[in-house]
Amino acid sequence: PMYTITTYDSPPLITAELVGRISSDELQHLSRDLDRRLLVADQPIPALLLDVRRYEAAGEHLVELLDLFIARSLDAGIRVGRVVENQLIARQLDRVAEEADLQDHIRHYHELEPALAWLREPQP
Repeated sequence: PMYTITTYDSPPLITAELVGRISSDELQHLSRDLDRRLLVADQPIPALLLDVRRYEAAGEHLVELLDLFIARSLDAGIRVGRVVENQLIARQLDRVAEEADLQDHIRHYHELEPALAWLREPQP
């Protein structure tokens, strides 16, 4: 697959790294994989990291992907951190988060470490 999902126990966190171009079918698989991981986790997963540094966004797919993660975030109260190098994509992501009033739940970073640090912070 063009993505890798990793689950961590302590603190609980799921990371998804996307590489290259991803088809709608693959996005559906990613969606199902994420749901499965969230369901089978021994404890609630409060945070999700989306690493799209090596993802070649094809416009519509990016929106589809974001909707998928934003929906998860809202439904389950999961915080979503994104690692994005492409400035254009970063601005699109910010706009989506602002429109959905999700700045507290969704943030983007240019590097992995600060994103992980934020996601691992204890929730208020």
